[in-house]
This record gives sequence, structure tokens and C-alpha cells, in this order.
Amino acid sequence: MKLAHINLKLFAVWLALCALGGALLSWLSGMPFWGGAAIVGVALVINGVVAEVEDCAPGGFLNPRGKSK
Repeated sequence: MKLAHINLKLFAVWLALCALGGALLSWLSGMPFWGGAAIVGVALVINGVVAEVEDCAPGGFLNPRGKSK
């Protein structure tokens, strides 16, 4: 099994977004920081997967002619 290459700059941005979102969620709701950061991280990953599936679907942004792959 070959592991995907991870772009360190994008990973650092993702971690920063998780930290900022976790801090904001912690401040607004009173939950622990790490719990908020985990929720934000999972939400970012799920959002990315859903966007990729929708973009690759027939008629989507990456497949405008509607041909299934």
C-alpha cells in the first residue's frame, strides 16, 4: 500500500485552522480545546470529501459534460 504524499504547507494550514476553530468553539461553548479542535478537524475532512464527490459527479465542476467515470 502506497501512502499519499502530504504537502506540509497545506497540512500546517489545516492544523492552524483546526486550532483556531477549536479555540473559538472552546471559547463560545466552554468545551475543552482539544475536543473543539477535533470536531473542527473532522468537519474539515468530511467537507472536503463531500466537495470532491460532488465535483466529480456527472454534471459537477470537474465533470461538466455529465459522463460517468
